Amino acid sequence: MTKTIKTYNDLLKKITQFFFGLYLFYCFFEPYINTILSSYGKYLIFLVIVLTIASHRSVSIRWYHVSMILWLMLKLVSIYWVGFNDIVQLHLLTLTAMVMFFIVTSAVTLEPAYEKIIIETQLYSSFALGILSLFFSQPFLGKADSRLVITLMGAQMDPNNQSAFLIIGVAIAIYKLYYKENNKLQKLFLLGVILVNIYGMFLTGSRGGIVSLAALAVFAILFMHNDPKLFSTQSIKMFIVLGIFGGVALLVGQSFLPEAIFERLFGFGGYEGGSERTMLWSNAIEIFIKNPLIGGGWGKYWGYNDIYRVVHNTYISELADGGILGFLFLFSPVIYVGLKSLRLRYFLPDFILIMGLMPSLFLDTINKRFFWNAIIVSIILLNIRLKNQDRSNHKERIT
Repeated sequence: MTKTIKTYNDLLKKITQFFFGLYLFYCFFEPYINTILSSYGKYLIFLVIVLTIASHRSVSIRWYHVSMILWLMLKLVSIYWVGFNDIVQLHLLTLTAMVMFFIVTSAVTLEPAYEKIIIETQLYSSFALGILSLFFSQPFLGKADSRLVITLMGAQMDPNNQSAFLIIGVAIAIYKLYYKENNKLQKLFLLGVILVNIYGMFLTGSRGGIVSLAALAVFAILFMHNDPKLFSTQSIKMFIVLGIFGGVALLVGQSFLPEAIFERLFGFGGYEGGSERTMLWSNAIEIFIKNPLIGGGWGKYWGYNDIYRVVHNTYISELADGGILGFLFLFSPVIYVGLKSLRLRYFLPDFILIMGLMPSLFLDTINKRFFWNAIIVSIILLNIRLKNQDRSNHKERIT
């Protein structure tokens, strides 16, 4: 009987892993899959939540789960003093689902197999997007020549979303090149992922993508070496190499990218106040200054001073929504994962956080899958590593 139960649990865990990987794949191709499945594909996340609960008996509620619950509760309570709920109606289901997903997947002890599922699924899904961008890119909404996105069955992805999903593959490929043993063919493949996906990201005209890549490069140079000093001789040399590589990339981009895209990405004179961001940011900051502790409430910025626009900066919009308390509730788990991974010198969670959260400086990503997946996936990877470390320490104590 016990053996039968164990076999059943093992099978259920395998099924859960399959659907977890399927969910990650779905996130990369959501707008195209939804043309076939309508909007039902998004409910895949609830299936993964149910399967994860059913296949894991042990649950550990930690401080960061409480922090995330408090963040969502503050947003929900604030509805009563905002006076309207346009933004709430848009985001409520997504935020509830992602908080549930965060809690469930980080409260159970996931198997080491999840690390491979996360790395491989995201790498190959991202590279598939890169390949598709080479052959099926068309102007966004049929008119934006400076922003080319994959167009399949009439469906398109937002350029900034596509860019964010493309650079996930770049981050994982760089990590695997540096930390994993690869034969020559594997190294060529990973280099191909980097080159194809960066070019695909350029086609989207996403300035946030460039900032994310720059942040990834700086992080890698500062931390991915054996010298304990932050600014070592090795890192200084790498910064010089990065500068040379950036200059070469600029020349190559000028030769191969459409002129409209190149001007959008590298015409720095047009960056100031892009999409009226400076006006939107100051408008939201005004709400925060008036209510610094708990903010103005969920979606207060929508219509404030007669400006019916999103803030185009997730960090500022969260300060406007929930003040310092809401901001800390949401981002304390992120800071914990980033710093803990740094101490362990396990940089993959940091890579994923950078790729998922850097675009948030220029976008409202609180309802975007790449934003939440970065937080959720990074904490899953960290928990797996900590669990493996505990097992190793336990074995050493026994021997």
